[in-house]
Amino acid sequence: MIEAVKAWSGFVLVLIFFSIILATLFIWVGTKSVVKEDIGFKKTILVAITATLVIYSVIIILSALPFIGTVPCYIIGLALSLLAIKLILSLSFQQSLIIWVFNIAAQILAVIIGAKLFIGGLGDLLKIV
Repeated sequence: MIEAVKAWSGFVLVLIFFSIILATLFIWVGTKSVVKEDIGFKKTILVAITATLVIYSVIIILSALPFIGTVPCYIIGLALSLLAIKLILSLSFQQSLIIWVFNIAAQILAVIIGAKLFIGGLGDLLKIV
């Protein structure tokens, strides 16, 4: 049981780290295509970290409620990440919305890749046992 909890928590940390990396790249591409002035890569990293932590914080906090599942928490977290993008980058709503779409793509891609790697790794682990 303890090994399973350790594996799950390790997976979540890797998923968050992977989400931040992908979100940084996607948000950077989004800012280059939407914003005329240079935002800077450091600010892009800050936005990616903040947006990702907002998403996973909402999932952790709201998942404790028995009437809300993980998927609605994920959707609420994605919606709140728009606010983080808008506040940090100080952009118009339309520009923030376009960059937010890039963030959503990165977050969903990270979850899909992470789930595939985790399930594949879990399957290999179960073959040994």
